[in-house]
Amino acid sequence: MYFGGFLLGLLSVGVMKTGVTLVTIWLIWRFAGALRGDPRKLPGLVGEPHREAGRAMVLGLFLFLLSELTCAVELYILYISHPLLRMFHSYASGIGAGLIFWGVFLALDSRVLHYLNQDKPCCSLDVCGGCSLRVGLPCNFHGTWRWFLVFLILLCLPPMFLPVHDLVADPAAVALPFDSWNAFFDKTAAGWLESVIPHWTQAQLYFVIPSNMALVDWRHLPLLALVLSLGAFATSFRVAPRRSIQLAVCAVGVVGFSHMEGIAYGFIPQVYVGSLAHETTELLGLVLLNSFANRFFARPVVVSIPTLVKTTQ
Repeated sequence: MYFGGFLLGLLSVGVMKTGVTLVTIWLIWRFAGALRGDPRKLPGLVGEPHREAGRAMVLGLFLFLLSELTCAVELYILYISHPLLRMFHSYASGIGAGLIFWGVFLALDSRVLHYLNQDKPCCSLDVCGGCSLRVGLPCNFHGTWRWFLVFLILLCLPPMFLPVHDLVADPAAVALPFDSWNAFFDKTAAGWLESVIPHWTQAQLYFVIPSNMALVDWRHLPLLALVLSLGAFATSFRVAPRRSIQLAVCAVGVVGFSHMEGIAYGFIPQVYVGSLAHETTELLGLVLLNSFANRFFARPVVVSIPTLVKTTQ
């Protein structure tokens, strides 16, 4: 009855988690190399225009890598889910996601939006007919921005209503509907695996993730995102929008990770399936970040300073 759990665990830990770790290392190597001035990595990151974005993404990816390494310690050294390591994993992943989101936003701003980076006209200049922000007045979208912040504040609340408890991974709950396969694994394959894999037993397929992880994912991280969102709202009354945007974007990353964990472990009843969904989402996110980097940083940045304020007749 444990064959289904074994296959899902192998796919989740052996394939997806390994892929997440390798892609994270690859991205850190590319971003860090470009920040050190190596044009062969990502030419668009060499120099000042994207340095802050690159630093934010490297730091976020480094925290993300640390979170994956804590999982490796649990899997290959401790052979058990440790409460403190589970908490560290969630903290590092959530905060790392916030930093990565901030780096991505800065890159988008430099290449597309031109809201904080004023080397070129803002992307909504045609809508506004002129830039009030660049003549010392509040942005025309300040009201819209505050309503978005209200929405973001409300978005931080749902994860806090998920129940905090131990997550039990029961391989019998994901048993395959093939009795002969299940019997072969339980009576023959499992014994052989126990003889060739050090410290592994079939009984380890039944395990418990301590409630500490859910406490961080569904209480601490949403609370952190809520504080960031409230800070963004408080600073949105300033004419200069940078601090408000920075806090809000980081909050989006943090609460986004919390919602992802809520879907993977709160709404999916089987922990084995939830773990696979967790790892798959992380891997797809990293692949998307790599694709984003290839598109935005593949060529050196050419800075030009045209007219910043458009006038209408």
